Amino acid sequence: MKSEHELAVLKKITQDILDEEASVATWIPAIEQLGEIIERHTSFRIADQDIAKGETRLSSGLAISPIQAAMCMRETYRTAMFIKGLDIAIREKISEAVISPLKVLYAGCGPYALLAFPLMSIFTPEQVRFTLVEIHKDALGSAKMLLESIGLMSHVAKFVCGDATTYKIPANEKPDIIISETMNACLGKEPLVSIARNIVPQVPDATMIPQSVSIDAYLLNESKEHVLVSSDHVGGIPEPDRDRILLGKVFELNKQSINEWTDITGDQLPGLSIQIPSHYEYRYEPRLLTTINVFGSVRLKDYDSSLTYPRKFPTKEKLQGGEILRFYYELGCNPRVRFEKE
Repeated sequence: MKSEHELAVLKKITQDILDEEASVATWIPAIEQLGEIIERHTSFRIADQDIAKGETRLSSGLAISPIQAAMCMRETYRTAMFIKGLDIAIREKISEAVISPLKVLYAGCGPYALLAFPLMSIFTPEQVRFTLVEIHKDALGSAKMLLESIGLMSHVAKFVCGDATTYKIPANEKPDIIISETMNACLGKEPLVSIARNIVPQVPDATMIPQSVSIDAYLLNESKEHVLVSSDHVGGIPEPDRDRILLGKVFELNKQSINEWTDITGDQLPGLSIQIPSHYEYRYEPRLLTTINVFGSVRLKDYDSSLTYPRKFPTKEKLQGGEILRFYYELGCNPRVRFEKE
C-alpha cells in the first residue's frame, strides 16, 4: 500500500511538471516533493559530502561524481525542461510505433535516473521501457534501489554499469530514443559529444535528446544583461534591454553534425568561423552562449540554467578587432570549444 501511495504522489508531481500552464512557481515545489520521495527510497544523500568524490576522468571527458549528478535536481527549470522534452518525444514515438514497448536508452542516469523516474509513473511498462547506463556503480545501485523500493522495476529493461562513450548496443536492444544530460556550458568538460558520437551512429533512426546544442558568439554589454530592482519592488520584473552584437554560430551538436563527423579520427571536430568587428566599443565583451533544444519547442535559453550562462572566449588574449577566428571542438579528457586565428 505504501508504494501505491508513493506512486500516486509521484504521478501527481509528474503531471504538475508536465502541465502546459505550469511555470517555475509550479515546478519548484514539484521538484522539491520529488526530492522528498527520492530521499525516502534511497540511502544516497547529498549533504555534507565532497562533491568531487567519486568523479571519473575518462579519455573522453569528466564523468561527474554521483553527488554532482544528484545535485542537478536542484536546477528546477533544467530538470523540468528535460522531463517535458522526453515526455513529448515518448508520446510522439508511441503514436508512430509499430512494435511495443518503446525503448529508451538513458546514458549517464546518475543516482536517481532523474529524467526517467517521474515518467515511469505515467507510462506503463507495456508502453515504454528504459535501459539505464551509468559508469559509477554506486550511482547505478542507488537508481536501482529507488526503482525497486517504489515499485517501478518493470519499467527497466536493463541496468548497464559502463562507459556510454564506448557502449555497444546489442542488436535486439536498439533504442527508439536516446537521452543524455552529460554536459556543461559550451559542451565543456563532460563527454556528451563523445557519447553521442558513439551511440547515435549505432541507431541512426533514434530520436536524440537533446536534439541539438548550439554555441553562438556574441559581443555583449554585461551591464545590460540583467535588470536590477529594489527590495520593495512590486509586480513582475521587466525584461532587460540587452545590448548585444551577434557574431555567429561557432559549433553545433546534432544528428546531422554527428553524421558529418563519421570519418574524423583525430582529436578535433570542425566548427565555424567568425570575424570580430574591426572596431567595437569598450563596453562590449566577447562571450559564448549555449542554447539547448531539448525536443521540439522545449528549449533552454540564456540563463535558464547553469548550462546556458554566458562564458568567456577560450583565450586570455585581448581581441583587438578585425580577427577571423576558426572555432573547433577539442576532444580528449578535457573536451571544449577552442579557436585559432586565421
